[in-house]
Amino acid sequence: MMTFYKCEIKKESANLIAVTVYQQQDSQTDWYQQYTRHCSSFDRAQEISLQEQKARGATDYAWQTVIDTREAIQ
Repeated sequence: MMTFYKCEIKKESANLIAVTVYQQQDSQTDWYQQYTRHCSSFDRAQEISLQEQKARGATDYAWQTVIDTREAIQ
């Protein structure tokens, strides 16, 4: 059984970015939210994502970062 992670980076307000990490035990189960952190820039959000991947020892195969670009490009 392999653990997978998904990190969503999404703008919540004018100057607040949410970084939410989800965990899935294998490809047949649901995603479960582990936690959400907030920061003030997309660059910082990507740094947090990389830090969380390293902290969990997740390989690139098991880690997926999803950035909501609808807000990022405005």
